[in-house]
Amino acid sequence: MTISALDEYSIRFCLRLAVCGKPHLAAIEIAEAEGVSIDYARKVLNLMARMGILDPVRGQKGGYRLSSPPQSITLADILRAVHPEKGELCNYCEKFK
Repeated sequence: MTISALDEYSIRFCLRLAVCGKPHLAAIEIAEAEGVSIDYARKVLNLMARMGILDPVRGQKGGYRLSSPPQSITLADILRAVHPEKGELCNYCEKFK
């Protein structure tokens, strides 16, 4: 299985949110920290929010937070969220929990 840019940034964004020490981060904070454009960061963050990995936080000081405790989110969960059509490949990860 090849790790695409989308896969990599999805994982990196989740890691950033898990260790940030804040209740949530704005998309611009994540984009700047990870060295990507704000447009690309929003695209990835919105996709992960639609698939249930992230919760959007509304308002002027809004952003994104993990929808579950970090220790309960697996790599397979993240990959399934960004590639629902490849879900069966992600089941391989579940065998090695």
